[in-house]
Amino acid sequence: KACAEIEKTPVSIRELWNPDTCPANLLPWLAWSFSVDRWDDKWPEATKRAVIRDAYFIHCHKGTIGAIRRVVEPLGYL
Repeated sequence: KACAEIEKTPVSIRELWNPDTCPANLLPWLAWSFSVDRWDDKWPEATKRAVIRDAYFIHCHKGTIGAIRRVVEPLGYL
């Protein structure tokens, strides 16, 4: 099913790997490829994109106060 969806998507690879330009229906796959730790399909699209965008920083700084803050702020905490 995932490959069928990708085949129907007329965008460049560069756009697929960018959280800001990736088609909304493929965001769960982008999140998986970026090793996003927490994902909820019920989140608004803007939150999903922000979580993916922050994944690299979070993995580099996992366990620090800054990383924890970046995880919870988009979810409405703090």
